[in-house]
Amino acid sequence: MRVLHLVKTSDGARWAAEQVKVLVREGHEIGVILPSPRGKMLNAWRSSGAKLYFGNVELPVKRPWEYNKRRTFLNEVVEDFRPELVHSHFFSTTILARQVLKLPVAFQVPGPLHMESALFKKWDLMSARPNDFWIASSHAIRELYLNEGVPGDRVGMSYYGNEISDYDTKSLGLRKELKFSGDDYIVGNISYFYPPKKYLFQTSGLKGHELMFEGLGLIKNRSIKGVFWGEQWGGSKSYEKKLQSLCPINCQMPGALKPFEVSRGWKTMDVCIHMPYSENCGGVLEPLLHEVPVIACNVGGLSELIVNNKTGLLVERASQNCSDAILYAYKNRERMQNMAVLGSRLARKAFDVNRTAKEISTIYREGLNAFNRSLFYSKELL
Repeated sequence: MRVLHLVKTSDGARWAAEQVKVLVREGHEIGVILPSPRGKMLNAWRSSGAKLYFGNVELPVKRPWEYNKRRTFLNEVVEDFRPELVHSHFFSTTILARQVLKLPVAFQVPGPLHMESALFKKWDLMSARPNDFWIASSHAIRELYLNEGVPGDRVGMSYYGNEISDYDTKSLGLRKELKFSGDDYIVGNISYFYPPKKYLFQTSGLKGHELMFEGLGLIKNRSIKGVFWGEQWGGSKSYEKKLQSLCPINCQMPGALKPFEVSRGWKTMDVCIHMPYSENCGGVLEPLLHEVPVIACNVGGLSELIVNNKTGLLVERASQNCSDAILYAYKNRERMQNMAVLGSRLARKAFDVNRTAKEISTIYREGLNAFNRSLFYSKELL
């Protein structure tokens, strides 16, 4: 099948690039529109086997005068590539495609955030035409659509997979470089720093760094220390500087990791903590793939990977709960590591891109009806 993918970033969305690579291998002809020919993920996209186009195809909410330019570009790509289906990976690219094109648009929903806002949820649902459909990337997201009355035969489900062989569980970590001692118990995370979105009435960042800092600040045990790698999404530094000012004395913020250091970053930690405001399954997948124990809050699709007291600790989102869970993990290290091993097995089966991309291939070839008769549930693997 000939399918055009829409992606709004050349720096992130690794999961989309890995999915496309397998879809090409499955025999589909894939075109991809990226916003820029420069970015951290360009090598992955160039090696995917897809035909690449470069231009911005997000709905220009903040730059409405660019609407005609983006509409014209999208139509030109469609005329050149001649797709049978458009596969969009982001809300903003989906809305533009629905407005501009007559082709069916499959919106593979990467996260639940827009469905948690009355305005954006209505925009998504009302803009969908009879030939459009959704592919949720977790059961939690699929339920959000079903709860709004969307028929089940218009909402598929497939996790965004990863190339499992890329994840090294035997890295030595970066404890020496960060001057941690052998007795230190390291708590941390690796993620971008997303500033609060005022139009969604957010007062803290999407990934919950403020809450994690508060939780660590409540801990008096000097052996428990934190490390939070990352950089502010979008190139600014204002929110990153604010986080640095909030970071407790027992934590470090060393900056962004280079791609080849990410595995060493995860293996530096004794436990990963993840307390996002809104989330799908991200943030806990990579530490589990590295067999790092995880403490997460019970939001979005996180419970599909973190089954409480089986594959990690799942708590309600509050700084005291975060602190209590860290202290429990500190006192029960062997149990936490056993849970991480089980969690890693679950993640490696459920999120193997060679499996998940074949699900997308089934949707392309046979449609949602055939696919939805055998929806995959990660917990069945436990």
